[in-house]
Amino acid sequence: MKPLHRFFPLLLGLSVWISACSPTKYLTEDEYLLTANKVVISNENDSIKYDFSESDLLYLLRPVPNSKLFFMRFGTRIYNMRSDKSLERATKKYERKKENLIEDKKKLEDKTDKYRNNYGKYKAHLENIEELDIKIRIHTKWLNTKTSVTNQDLVINSAQNYRKTYKAQCKKELKTNEYDARLKDLKEERDKFEKGSSDFKKIDKKLKKLQFKRDEAEAKDCNKLHWTRKAGEEPVKFKQNDIFRNERQINIFLKNKGYYTCKVRTKTEPAGRKKREVIYTVYPNEPYKIRSFVPESTDTLFVKKNPTLVKNTLLKKDALLDVSLLESERQRIYDNLRNIGYYKFSKDYIFYSIDTLGGNHSANIRMIIKQPIENNKLTTHKAFKIRNVNIYPDYDPKAALSDTENYTASMDTFVLGTEKGNTFRFLSNTPEELKPATIVKGIYIFSDSLYQSSDVKATYKYLSAMKIIKIANIDFEEIPANVCPDTIFGYLDCNIKLSQNERQSFTSELEATNTSGDIGAAGNIIYAHKNIFKNAELLDIRIKGALERKVNTDGTTSTDEANSDLPFFNSYEIGADVSLEFPSLFAPGDLTKFIKKNNPKTVFNTNINILARPDYKRQVAGLSFGYFWNTSPEVRHTFRPVLFDLVQLRNPSEDFLSYINRYKLYESYEDHLILGSAYTIAYQGNSKSNNRNQIYLRINGKIAGNSLYGVMALTGQPKTDGNYRIGENSFAQFTKLDVDFRYYRKTGKNNKLVFRSFLGAVYPYGNLKVVPFGEKYFTGGANGIRAWQVRTLGPGSYYLPVYIDVFPNQTADIKAEFNLEYRQKIFWMLEGAVFVDAGNIWAINEADDRTGAQFKFNNFYNEIAVGTGVGFRFDFDFFILRLDIGLKLRDPAAPPERRWVHLHRAMKYDDWAFNIGIGYPF
Repeated sequence: MKPLHRFFPLLLGLSVWISACSPTKYLTEDEYLLTANKVVISNENDSIKYDFSESDLLYLLRPVPNSKLFFMRFGTRIYNMRSDKSLERATKKYERKKENLIEDKKKLEDKTDKYRNNYGKYKAHLENIEELDIKIRIHTKWLNTKTSVTNQDLVINSAQNYRKTYKAQCKKELKTNEYDARLKDLKEERDKFEKGSSDFKKIDKKLKKLQFKRDEAEAKDCNKLHWTRKAGEEPVKFKQNDIFRNERQINIFLKNKGYYTCKVRTKTEPAGRKKREVIYTVYPNEPYKIRSFVPESTDTLFVKKNPTLVKNTLLKKDALLDVSLLESERQRIYDNLRNIGYYKFSKDYIFYSIDTLGGNHSANIRMIIKQPIENNKLTTHKAFKIRNVNIYPDYDPKAALSDTENYTASMDTFVLGTEKGNTFRFLSNTPEELKPATIVKGIYIFSDSLYQSSDVKATYKYLSAMKIIKIANIDFEEIPANVCPDTIFGYLDCNIKLSQNERQSFTSELEATNTSGDIGAAGNIIYAHKNIFKNAELLDIRIKGALERKVNTDGTTSTDEANSDLPFFNSYEIGADVSLEFPSLFAPGDLTKFIKKNNPKTVFNTNINILARPDYKRQVAGLSFGYFWNTSPEVRHTFRPVLFDLVQLRNPSEDFLSYINRYKLYESYEDHLILGSAYTIAYQGNSKSNNRNQIYLRINGKIAGNSLYGVMALTGQPKTDGNYRIGENSFAQFTKLDVDFRYYRKTGKNNKLVFRSFLGAVYPYGNLKVVPFGEKYFTGGANGIRAWQVRTLGPGSYYLPVYIDVFPNQTADIKAEFNLEYRQKIFWMLEGAVFVDAGNIWAINEADDRTGAQFKFNNFYNEIAVGTGVGFRFDFDFFILRLDIGLKLRDPAAPPERRWVHLHRAMKYDDWAFNIGIGYPF
């Protein structure tokens, strides 16, 4: 390694740049940089347990201080690279430019009479004058802002990008003027025709499109910011008004929680030269609690008919007087009533009367339900029934909008009855593309039944999940009382309007790939049919081809002369995947409630794949059948009762055969088939919140071979070499379970701390005493322990001898991996990361006799590999490009006393690993 003194000039230059771009550099004497907002909750009464934390209050505070990267406010330094020194020079330049423009305009105006007899030249002449006038006004606008402190940043930006800015402004104004003139002409032309005529509608359609384009042009931002303003972060200044606002926000938050006697004390402290931090000390004091709760209404019959108003209430005695709890109770009552027919009921009918005069920090709550008013008279809340269910299977919103009166009148109508006696009216004027029976299978709104909002949601969920359905709209039309006279119920017609997507699509994809350091290219050809059998089935056919460069353990790319014809891409993969998804559940028994709640799908899949590496060729043919469903927005289930794979190994190289035979791994790579089942459950909490901590948990289980083994044993089939075989292939028998847990913690405006743990094990037994290689675990690479290249770490303390010329393919039966990563936005699209990875893989039994490979409870912790490193992510919106540089800290393959790498030897090139990936590693 180079002596440190060689880097002194670079370090000196970096230090000078850092100090020159200090975040406080351009602050005036009475301005300070806000460095931190802190919250301290003072609990004077230990018996009170608060239901909020300091982090909850921190989310309320604004503004948020500038973010840090490695204890430095990098974004503000980028921002301050550009000062306002150029303002004076720019002002003089603009003034000269403005004078020249005024002079040019005057010259043109003097020539106006010359072109009066030529209409074309005269019109162009006036447009030139108008354009110059616009430029003069824009110059004047920028010059007038130069003395304004609030617009100083705008002036600095315009000083650097002036020409682009004013040209964009001119172009925008001229474009909008052109649109206005065309809109005026079109309106005059449209008004010549009778309203409702075909000519009127045709021109009106053009008019709406043109108006949309004009609005787009008007909304376009023409201000061209300097790159330091785009990439940097403006220094956040300390302001006394912000303190007042934050105190008010904290008070509102606490009072909404029931802490009506809360207090907030604020203290400002210096945090360095021209820097301040604000400490908010919060005294919540004793909260108010609910003493009693009573629902009331002037319509006493309505309250008696609906015991759900009191039953299961959330407003229990001694509960906190929390505004969110009161709102949840309103929502609960609203949902309950809407589910028993009260279609016109809204939360606006519910309000509270709170009496705290009883003292002792408690309150009596009266919930008052107002009566509706019709024709200026109080009336009662009425439940509604469904009269007809009208379904428009191929509804065209544009055609309906252009011909509101006649669109539905011209449709053919037929009535579909179901086995349960429900009837649905179908209205359409196009040939049948989607079978009516498929549509009504997931419709839970029935004639002569009470209106229920839960049925409407379940119907929406079913219809919107169909890929053939572009838009599903359900609306209700109230039937007048004189048409359906009933003193108890009102009546509704339900209209279900379905707009359909294009049935077929054909796409192709070409992409660059990087599989943990192995670079390559891949392409996909995808054909999809969203209604293949007219039952909303989704047929998806994918044909894949990929080339990849596999790198050997010694850095070479070929193991023998046979691979010399592929000097760069020495690995390829081709395959096809066909899946057929049904919008229903294929299963025995009556599962109506489960289907209505979870809207499951059934999927059949078959695939064939050929992977050719320099050391072997693998062929896989597979077939699966399964279900997937969501029990909530956060929880997703996948169950595959049937999984079948036939795996064959072809053309192994001599070195590879020698390796797997030497370490008794041949059985893992021999031809085999897998018949089993798998189940996966995944939970993702707070996935839609950018301001809260998030949790991800995935549990995956798989079991294979038991049913085949039982059949073979019961039928007395013979064994070959100790294994049952089907044809020429042994079948695998194993149990596999792995857990992936991730925790994402927000630590600042643009900061995030991510922890991930992965634990997995696969245990072979019965027919095949080893785990098939496709089911084994590996680590290292861009998504594992990043200080090692993919498949080069482990198992255990095993060391791959350098004389064995094979491509890295270290796999085993147990995997434990832990990752801790700190992510911080640097500026613009660049994000930085610092990480620590730890873990390894191990063999589960003695069949694998690689030295040190076996998992042992009393020693596995001594075989944990540890790596660290830094990473950079480039966010291009539609994808994230990632570069991670890993450094080995602890190598389990080294002798026990020398495993902490840098304590016992000098750093080597092999201690570093460079990984390129797409997206985050976890």
